[in-house]
Amino acid sequence: MFSFVPDNLQPAPALVVVLHGCGQSAAAYDLGAGWSTLAKHYGFALLMPEQASLNNAQGCFNWFNPKIPPRQRRSLLDPADDRADGRRSQNRSASHLRDRDSAGGA
Repeated sequence: MFSFVPDNLQPAPALVVVLHGCGQSAAAYDLGAGWSTLAKHYGFALLMPEQASLNNAQGCFNWFNPKIPPRQRRSLLDPADDRADGRRSQNRSASHLRDRDSAGGA
């Protein structure tokens, strides 16, 4: 997992969660897309989960799989990871991030 909190974190900051594509790592996607640069510029916290090859051989997140029940697909982390909800709550409270509506890219 890749995370980044800039020195200029805004009061009540946003948490941006970004999923990498198949075959990518979180750090490589950040390097290519410049998410941490944007976080520095705009003062938001960044969280980039990374898919384990044990969960998906191609390194893809399984959010798109219609065979996975909807209650499991709602997690931004891999549905096979039963700690997803706890980590999301822990990250939000530890960083004092505002609880806002989220938007997905799918």
